[in-house]
Amino acid sequence: MQPEIYDVLSLYVNSLVTSIIGFYVFYLLLVGKVHKHSFYWYMGIGFLFYGAEIAVRGLIGQLYLQILMFLILSLMFYVSISLGLWSLTKKRSSLYMLVATYATFSSLIILWAIGYPSSWMLLNAGSLISFLAIITLVFQHRTIFGQTVDKFLFGWMLLLISNFLLYGSGWIVDVLAIFSKLIILYGVTGYDFAIISQRLVMEREKPILPFSSGRKKEGGFMLVTSRYGSAINDLPWISDIVKKSINQDLITYLFVFQDILPYSELRRIKWIKPDMISIFIFSSRLKKEDEEFIVLRMDLSDIGSSISEISEYQRRINKNCVILLLDISQLIHFFNASPIYKMLLSKMGLLRETGITVCGIIRPETHLETNILPLFTSIADNVLET
Repeated sequence: MQPEIYDVLSLYVNSLVTSIIGFYVFYLLLVGKVHKHSFYWYMGIGFLFYGAEIAVRGLIGQLYLQILMFLILSLMFYVSISLGLWSLTKKRSSLYMLVATYATFSSLIILWAIGYPSSWMLLNAGSLISFLAIITLVFQHRTIFGQTVDKFLFGWMLLLISNFLLYGSGWIVDVLAIFSKLIILYGVTGYDFAIISQRLVMEREKPILPFSSGRKKEGGFMLVTSRYGSAINDLPWISDIVKKSINQDLITYLFVFQDILPYSELRRIKWIKPDMISIFIFSSRLKKEDEEFIVLRMDLSDIGSSISEISEYQRRINKNCVILLLDISQLIHFFNASPIYKMLLSKMGLLRETGITVCGIIRPETHLETNILPLFTSIADNVLET
């Protein structure tokens, strides 16, 4: 075979793999392997546009309609992926950036279509700017969600290199692009926190008035020691602290680990005041999205990401809240003490800045190590007993 034939074959394999990834994301949505969030729908649509754009790229000679189709498919790919990423946080600044980016790219396509062939280099620049807009959005998610985004970000960075820095290298570009997209797919399937932003907004549909007087309180970490070995025995205290938080106009988030509380009890707590209480269940058994609760993986990065996302959301609406961890002992048994300690310690600055209190219950009698309680007491602002 001639080298040119290898280049053509690799191009169409790239197109096929890209399209399969798009269909596979739809499959994951339909069977409930990922949450039904608009992020995934846009991602699947975007990769189908991308696969078609690569296929058209192999047909392009000098035909005007083929080039125009290639440009339109490229634009639809960039817009779809960008909207999916934006749907996770819905920041106005990001939306303004996307509008400016794609208005510029669309204008360049129109200039080329009406007969300005010199704008072809500008079209390449417009494509690069569009790709950089996607990278910028992924970096924003990295600052919010932490290490959970690393595989996803790495895949997009590799794709940027293959598409622009290695442009014209023949089949090598397609091989690297395929590898990059597989990494992106692997990262996408780890986006279990994708549902958080939308569900937080849905649960906050009723307008909440911001503080009208007084200085916003400083947040931090409160440690609550329990004399009981089971969370069931702490339900009266949990209900009481939820009611007190609501009376102080504080939104309450319950993080329940490994389904340690019956759903009937969680529903009872939720219905104390549904618009002021959100319940997150972190479970090692991935479940389909629940209508009542937000169900996520029992993964430390997802737990930390959820705390960060809630903090950013509460900052945007200028509202204080309480996050109850039910419980820290369960986390220690699952992940060991050191990672939990480091995760909470890393959140202290954000909690103080946003005025949010994380309240974690610990059950000293369930731990053989005598240094666990002093370890978490060392970073606590207050230590209480149930």
